[in-house]
Amino acid sequence: MENQDTQKIIKILEEHGKKFDEHEELLHFICETIGTTMVAKEDLKAFATKEDLKAFATKEDLKAFATKEDLKAFATKEDLKNGFREVDNQLSAIRVELFGMRKELEDIKLSLKKLEDKTQEDDDAMIFEIEKLKQRVTVLERALVLAKQMQPA
Repeated sequence: MENQDTQKIIKILEEHGKKFDEHEELLHFICETIGTTMVAKEDLKAFATKEDLKAFATKEDLKAFATKEDLKAFATKEDLKNGFREVDNQLSAIRVELFGMRKELEDIKLSLKKLEDKTQEDDDAMIFEIEKLKQRVTVLERALVLAKQMQPA
């Protein structure tokens, strides 16, 4: 049975490119391979423990991440560039409109100032005319009083 198992091993190894003339060569190859792949208890202590692995993500944690389908709903760089261009254009339009409104406001302020000045001039002229009329009425009232006094009784 051992001879049969050995033959199977030799056949498998030969299929993978290894050729052996004698069983000793095969045993030597197997011992070398096992010797380089076997791990001692001290080596195992360097590996992560169960406590260390608790910090790693679990399958459930990874399932909670976004999928490719989820990410298709997000904006691409091109979408963002276009969005920023659109916002820039809107901002420029707002600036132009604001500039126009400021100009209109300045024109309104200037017109209001002219209107205030004209109203003040008109008020001053009206007051001057009223004062002149008051003086005329006073002169006429005195003349009337004098005329009454000069009339024979």
